[in-house]
Amino acid sequence: MKDTLVITPTLGSRVSLHHTIHSVHAIAGHRVCHVLVGPITSLLSIKDEYPWIVLLDEPTDPGIYHALNHAISVYGSEYNYFAYINDDDFWLPGFSRLFECLDANPGVDLCYGRTVFTNNFTPCRNGAFFPYPRFFRQLLKFNIPMFTQQSVLVRMTSVLNAGSFDTSYPLSADTQLWLKILDSGVLARGISIFTSCYEIGGKRLSTDLSLQGLERDRFDNHLPKSCGFIDYLIMCYYRLYNLPIYINRFTGRPNSVTQ
Repeated sequence: MKDTLVITPTLGSRVSLHHTIHSVHAIAGHRVCHVLVGPITSLLSIKDEYPWIVLLDEPTDPGIYHALNHAISVYGSEYNYFAYINDDDFWLPGFSRLFECLDANPGVDLCYGRTVFTNNFTPCRNGAFFPYPRFFRQLLKFNIPMFTQQSVLVRMTSVLNAGSFDTSYPLSADTQLWLKILDSGVLARGISIFTSCYEIGGKRLSTDLSLQGLERDRFDNHLPKSCGFIDYLIMCYYRLYNLPIYINRFTGRPNSVTQ
């Protein structure tokens, strides 16, 4: 029985979309409704190749988060879990552990894992990780997002209760949504296993440094203006926890993605 809505906003032009579709289907195809949101005329050939895919025409307003909200408004009430993945990213087998976490723990609403960053689809570094989601807000004060959207599985009720994605944040509406969900008091859990790959190569909106700065200034308005002693302790603990990753990056040693 399909109980999970997975959304991919796409123009249908990236070859990597095929890898994205295959990864989702291979890991959780038996329980996932995978919706592609984009220009229907560009996606018809995808539907012919992958008949299990659901197509949804793009909304009038452009942008990833408008597309996500559009799909959630159409299909969200039908599913228990929610995830979204871009058309140049893909799940790793470890993503199945996120399903296991929510299935086995009805009181947990959000679960996240580790991320591998790729450049031109070649692994270049492991993302940092911290298994204490209660410190999400404190780490954001230091501009440290605790996890990436590719590695998150969340109950749909939490997404709907939080009001879905705030489209006034074109770069970080996902971070803003996770913050609202976690601030609402739900239980969350981090699992130290690699669950997805995040492509950082190529031209994308998130590489616009000027827009990053403007959006960061707006986002800071949601956070306390100053950092206390405890906040600095949490940040130092985060850095120490990830020290092996930082050492590997500095020395050029390859990182394992089999943990």
